Amino acid sequence: MDLYLYRQNWFRYKMIGVFQIVFLTLSVHQFITNWNATGFFLAFLIAHIWGTTGIAIIYHRIIAHRVVEVKNKFVLALMCFIGVNSICVGPAAWAFNHIQHHRYADTDKDPHTPTKLGWKAFWYIFHQPLHPNRLSERESRRNLVLAKHLNNEVLFFFETWLYPILAIIPVTLWLTFDYSTMVYYWMWPCFLSMIGLLPSVLNHGGLLGGQKVTGQNHQARDKYLVGYFFTPFDVNHASHHENPREDDWLNRQLRKVFNA
Repeated sequence: MDLYLYRQNWFRYKMIGVFQIVFLTLSVHQFITNWNATGFFLAFLIAHIWGTTGIAIIYHRIIAHRVVEVKNKFVLALMCFIGVNSICVGPAAWAFNHIQHHRYADTDKDPHTPTKLGWKAFWYIFHQPLHPNRLSERESRRNLVLAKHLNNEVLFFFETWLYPILAIIPVTLWLTFDYSTMVYYWMWPCFLSMIGLLPSVLNHGGLLGGQKVTGQNHQARDKYLVGYFFTPFDVNHASHHENPREDDWLNRQLRKVFNA
């Protein structure tokens, strides 16, 4: 079962590369043949909203770090649906990769650290979920237990039916309207929200400025300027590594909503 889960995760993360190449190719074609300034602006707006909500809040804080427990299965499913369409990765797989990043921050076992991987760090955030070449067999198996633990009923459903779920919005837009609508209002926002992770990855190399936290054993920075636009809720990256469930304003609001 462990080997099956590993292979499943490996395949799905590799498939993201296929998505990215297809997205980029079709987007360039659309840009050349059917440019629409309004659609392009709305694509950026949707990407910012979906990326901030789906990745920074839902995948990052709620699923990976479990700041709150979402007991309502319908609400959790809706959250996962937003997250899936923000980054094309299942919720449990993304959470697992992020937990690996926290556990091994800026070491050889970190899934995506620019201090060790350079420019490949951004690519690896999508394509190297378990890094068997840098983890021993024992560590890989131990960490897979965590991956299985994250797979509650709703998360397991989204991991199992990832690709059919991903097809819902683009197919609906294409059949209801046209190809251009699908590109502008699903493909571009999805691709741009992926690109929006780049500043967060580069932040670990101290490449974007910002402040270090006293005593930290990693290279993340707080208050880096670019982060205020791309990841406005996660600009205190270094402090977050020291205390992933920190009692900041957003976490307090999430607790008020879900723990009421």
